[in-house]
Amino acid sequence: MPDMLSSVLPRWKEHWGALKARACSKLTSSAKSHSEWKRCLCKECTKRRASKRWREEEEEEKEEEEEEEEEEEKEEEKEQQQ
Repeated sequence: MPDMLSSVLPRWKEHWGALKARACSKLTSSAKSHSEWKRCLCKECTKRRASKRWREEEEEEKEEEEEEEEEEEKEEEKEQQQ
């Protein structure tokens, strides 16, 4: 039994390493949104997902704030005209 495990384990590690490397190699500037890194669980891909999610949330908040400011300005203009 130990002989079988010792022969399978290195192959499994090699296979897993190749999967991680394949996913991570797609993290180039031209493929930032590639679906491979969304499934990869290595640290770099996880950081990439988290930072992208954070940036998207920040952008959404900024857009909402800008829309609210525009609405307030329009309301103020209407009040001044009346």
